[in-house]
Amino acid sequence: MEKTDERIAQLEGEIRILKSQLEQAHQQAERKTMELLRTKEKAEESERLKSAFLANMSHEIRTPLNGIIGFLQVMESENFSPTHRKEYIEEINNSSKQLTKIIDDIIDVAKIEAQQMTINPVPVDLNELMYELWVFYEVYLQSNNKECIELILDDSGFIDQCIVYVDTERLRQVLNHLLNNAVKFTEKGYIRFGYLQSAPNRLEFTVEDSGIGLATNQQEIIFERFRQAELGNDRQYGGSGLGLTISRSLIKLTGGEMRVESTKGSGATFYFTISYLPVAPEDMHIFEDAGISEPVNQKSLKINQFIGTTVLVVEPILMKFMYYEKLIATTGASVIRAETLQQWYDLVNQTVSIDVVIADATLFDNEDFNKIRRIKNTCPNLPIALIIPAKNEKYMQLLRHNLCNATVITPINYADILKILENYTG
Repeated sequence: MEKTDERIAQLEGEIRILKSQLEQAHQQAERKTMELLRTKEKAEESERLKSAFLANMSHEIRTPLNGIIGFLQVMESENFSPTHRKEYIEEINNSSKQLTKIIDDIIDVAKIEAQQMTINPVPVDLNELMYELWVFYEVYLQSNNKECIELILDDSGFIDQCIVYVDTERLRQVLNHLLNNAVKFTEKGYIRFGYLQSAPNRLEFTVEDSGIGLATNQQEIIFERFRQAELGNDRQYGGSGLGLTISRSLIKLTGGEMRVESTKGSGATFYFTISYLPVAPEDMHIFEDAGISEPVNQKSLKINQFIGTTVLVVEPILMKFMYYEKLIATTGASVIRAETLQQWYDLVNQTVSIDVVIADATLFDNEDFNKIRRIKNTCPNLPIALIIPAKNEKYMQLLRHNLCNATVITPINYADILKILENYTG
């Protein structure tokens, strides 16, 4: 009897285990089913949005194309009046520009999807660029019968003599997208735009309007591809609906962010940030191809003094790396890049010869100092200079614990780079 009870208890235990396993399997199956359903719904939504986008694109492309063809046919007819030639040519030119813009947007989206979008930063007078845009859109508003809109350039936060290292064409493209949208969706009231320094190494741009605004549930999806047709604005206001998608992608490519704040019927304000990389006047010789440099004494600048030296730059943001690379290359040193702490660690463990490391200290904002300690232990004699946004206790700990050899506060210039190389290389 006792053995029977033990056997029953054993069987009951096995049954409980099997039941538990079945329940876990059932829960796992339900999770997988839900994941598959979400994937299916997402794919169906993507197809639906693509279909709506293609239908909209077909309309958007045909409109200027029909205008070009129609006016050309009129000009070919025997009844065509030469007095209308200038007017018709202007219409053909406007339609051609509209068609070109649509095609450019489609190409940009394709490049972004293929991760082939490139940036080409150069020094630019930011204040001058902003005033140029203000003059252009003042004329644009007048020529498009929108004099009831006040265009305001808010220069209250402008930095004096602000020469920054940025892809001026892409920055202009983003601002044009935002300003065009502001004009498109504003019938009367105002459009205000400008920039200010929001952090030691950050500039924040704003484009604000008093137009139709956005509902809360629209404020994120407007940055997604193919969404304009779904929002119901495609026919009334026109456009490909790709401008904001492209703009946010370009800003992310430069290490910045874009967002919008809006209330339906009360306008919208778009914000975006870019890295603040000011070019010092004495460093303009490095950017001679920008066309705004002045003759310099190359001997006093110690050009090519460090040929044969290899500098590892640890910087996740491409535009920042390109700026540091330009400064370092002028010394004659070779430059290699690591985008992450792990890549840095991998490089110092390889046979790559590195003479000095220049690293962005903000990489440690979400990281433990053990990572740099591990690198320092691997190569105790490798000099490390950290670029920091400002003096604070966190970064001073790195110096006190001998985890780096020097810190340099942004913005850095050629003299800072030269000092690092002179102090920490042979």
